[in-house]
Parts: sequence; structure tokens; C-alpha cells
Amino acid sequence: MKVVIATYGSTGDIFPLIRLGVALKESRHKVSFATSKAFRKDVESAGLVYRQLPPHWERRELMRCMAHIQKFRSPVRQLRELYRLAL
Repeated sequence: MKVVIATYGSTGDIFPLIRLGVALKESRHKVSFATSKAFRKDVESAGLVYRQLPPHWERRELMRCMAHIQKFRSPVRQLRELYRLAL
């Protein structure tokens, strides 16, 4: 099976999902991991195929954005704000 794991993520999201991707790969699935450029090395060092999600933020910009959207309790509002910042 082909699997794509996609997340903008923070380290709390990225690393458990990388582990999931590794487990799927070990079970002979084809896994691609789509995330921001800030986590490319982490994904590739785990042996997964990296695919870049826009926007093309550096790690510092991504972390600043993630800290900002944590002010909103609603996941829908968080995504809306994330997309607003990306444009």
C-alpha cells in the first residue's frame, strides 16, 4: 500500500508520525512523509521519502508560527490562522 503522512507539525507531532512511518515501511508499505522543510533531515534520516509542504518556512519561522497558533483553542481556527500566515 502507498501511504502519505502529511503534517506541518511541531516536534510533538513530527516524531511520533516519523515512527509510524518507519513501522509502516518495515511492514513493506511505500511511505512518503510530507511536511515543512524544517523537518527534512529528520524524515530522511529515518529512511522515509520526504515531500515538501508549502509554505517554505525555515525552522525558526515555523516554530514562531506554531507558538502563535497555540493561542487558539479550536483546531479549525488554528488551521485558518496557519493558512493566513502562510499567504
